[in-house]
Amino acid sequence: MFKSELKSKFKSSQGDLLQLGYDTLALTERDAQELAIYGINNEQKESLLQSVTAFATVQFDELYEQRQMLATDIKNGLASELKTIMRQVMIMLESAYSTNNIMYVSLRNTEISKMTDTELVIKAKSTAQILNENISYLQQFGVTAEIIANLNSKADNLSEKLKEQTVAIQNRDNATQLRINIANNLYEKISKIRNIGRKMWIEKDEALSNDYVIYDNSSNSGNDDVIVADDPVDGLPDDNG
Repeated sequence: MFKSELKSKFKSSQGDLLQLGYDTLALTERDAQELAIYGINNEQKESLLQSVTAFATVQFDELYEQRQMLATDIKNGLASELKTIMRQVMIMLESAYSTNNIMYVSLRNTEISKMTDTELVIKAKSTAQILNENISYLQQFGVTAEIIANLNSKADNLSEKLKEQTVAIQNRDNATQLRINIANNLYEKISKIRNIGRKMWIEKDEALSNDYVIYDNSSNSGNDDVIVADDPVDGLPDDNG
């Protein structure tokens, strides 16, 4: 399974980041003349707008998580049905052969509940093949062509659902990577503009400077922590004045 190594640079919620993007767009309109001195022009603002729009329209993880959970539920249901059939077949084989008979020993499985889904598929398919080869004898103990066909069918269905589950998990992980990439791109643009705006106003108007401060509203912070960008901006005072 693919796991993204990307880490989110913004610790608060997706909604907070989107709102921060909208608010930053508003600030670029309000302070257009002042920001233009430091390179925040129409091109920069349009780039920010595109990033905000991209983040607003990206499909979030919940959609893919639901699809993955649905695929897993269906797969688990099929696995349970297949285990039931396998246990029924084992009872028939126990009637047909003594417990130390080589045929029974080769087919029996007392650890069926501990099998992985892939192991279960392999065991079911091999069992169906052996049952079919010995059906003329096993029919008197309840083994029928229908039972064998059902065993094969359930194994094939489970195998297919395993593939679908894998695809669903990959899609979920890929969507997470895409969302984090888009979010980080947006946050980088927001941070750049707000870093400039905060420093641009810091010696002129504290209230306007504070408008550019980014707060961390994540649940882990316990309160609203100020996030201060560290990148220096030429021609603007640093945080030490």
